[in-house]
Amino acid sequence: MVRDQDNDIALIQIAPRKKLAYLRLGDSEGLQVGQKVLAIGNPFGLEGTLTTGVISSLSRSLKDENGARWME
Repeated sequence: MVRDQDNDIALIQIAPRKKLAYLRLGDSEGLQVGQKVLAIGNPFGLEGTLTTGVISSLSRSLKDENGARWME
């Protein structure tokens, strides 16, 4: 197993007995406003989380409390 604690990622290599089904993941190139999206992860030490949402904007910039500008 390979771990990256800073980015909350772990990779596990297995030797399956039969061919495994897989989930085709998308990328952000084709996103459209109004599109339904899912986020799967392990934020803040929580286990097995799934969040759903809708793309509300593309290429929007925001300011944080320190005035730094972030691009979504």
